[in-house]
Amino acid sequence: MTEKFAAQFGARIKRMRKAAGYRSTADLVEIIRNAALTASVLQNIESGRKAEVSVVHLLEIARALEVSPVVLLVDFAEPDAPLSIAGLGTNFDRMTAIEFDAWMQGRNDDLRDVQLGLPEQVYQLLNARTVDQLRWIRRLRLERVEKAVRMKKRYDSPAEFQALVRSVHEVESQLRSALRAGREMGIEYDPELDPEPHYATTQPEPDHVAAPTALRKPRYVDADR
Repeated sequence: MTEKFAAQFGARIKRMRKAAGYRSTADLVEIIRNAALTASVLQNIESGRKAEVSVVHLLEIARALEVSPVVLLVDFAEPDAPLSIAGLGTNFDRMTAIEFDAWMQGRNDDLRDVQLGLPEQVYQLLNARTVDQLRWIRRLRLERVEKAVRMKKRYDSPAEFQALVRSVHEVESQLRSALRAGREMGIEYDPELDPEPHYATTQPEPDHVAAPTALRKPRYVDADR
């Protein structure tokens, strides 16, 4: 690192440490619990006196602060400004901060225009991120359905509850497809990730809706009751 970049890098870490509620470097190091990163080492990093920071140090600090390592390396106050990371070669001359973030996440815009020739690992990474996103969306939608059932929410028509449940089915279908595609490219996904249908969109039954269990099928609650 150059002296200027080391000072900027250290200042970002110090600012984020304080924002996260750690009053001293010792407080943060206590969370990190890695003998390779002591309070004195962290103090030298924050002050800019330590010009060379290892990958281990970078990852440990970012993990403890619950931020992406990219946020420590790049100043996103000017996302379209060229990178200011010291020591990089000419391949990075025209890369901006936001482009660097996309590249680090495997979301390089250039990937959209390339249909063939991508390294297998990139395809696997993109698939893994798709699966993770779909699992998160499914979890949110399941929570909405379960909350409606738990609170015995009443609907103006059966179609409203059925539409809510169909949204779960849709994302489950997308998740199955993504998992299948990932396995075809060699990703060893745990079989437990395959979603089982939790709910059915059938007509209401005469009895009231009970709180859902793993495979219980809630029904629409008649608004006239």
